[in-house]
This record gives sequence, C-alpha cells and structure tokens, in this order.
Amino acid sequence: MFQFFSMIPLFLALGLWTTPGAAPYVARIEARQQGEQLTIVAHCLNQTAEPVALRYELRSERQGQSGTSRNTQSGNCRALPGQEVALGRSSFNVTAQDSYRIRLVLLTAEGRVVAADSLVHPSQR
Repeated sequence: MFQFFSMIPLFLALGLWTTPGAAPYVARIEARQQGEQLTIVAHCLNQTAEPVALRYELRSERQGQSGTSRNTQSGNCRALPGQEVALGRSSFNVTAQDSYRIRLVLLTAEGRVVAADSLVHPSQR
C-alpha cells in the first residue's frame, strides 16, 4: 500500500512542497540605529527550488530640519534556492524630529515586481 506520508521527505528534497500562500521571493529591509546613525541593509530571499536572477531598487528619503535627502541604489542579484542575499547597504544621520521612508523592490528582468518591503518613520497608522 502506497503511503503519502512516506513521500513528504522526497517532496521537501525536490523543493516541490511549499507552504500554501508562501511568496516565492521575499524582500526585507534590515534597519539598525546607533545614536543618530541609521544603517539599512536590503535583503532578497529566494524561496523557490530554482536559482533566480533579479533586479533590485532601494530608495530612501529623509526629511529633517536641514532639508530633504534622497538616496537610490539599484543593481542585479542572484540567489540559489533557499538563499538570502544582502543586496545593498546605506547609512544616514537621523534625529528624533526627522522622518524617513525606505522602499525595497525586487523585479524580474522584464520589470515585473515580485516582492517589496518598506519602512516608514514615524510609522503611519
């Protein structure tokens, strides 16, 4: 008698078993603040069973008493199945009175958005 449960390790090994609703790619912004220095690192996680080549765009905008500053980074990345890749890093000074928006977008070669993340301070509720 064939038992389905005996096939689960095979499905996992072949990457054929995925969590329902799981996104194939994950964009993640990591933010660390030490004093008035904010450092952000953009990440891409490939949750598929195949290697992937994607483009990324990381945009940040800070508004404070001294005015507005903007920064844009973009590039290409490759990730193996299950691999998380650090894409870019950016640092800027922030004070308690400043506001900022950070947006990370992952795109296919054709320009289709496949994942995104954002960070807004102060948070908008």
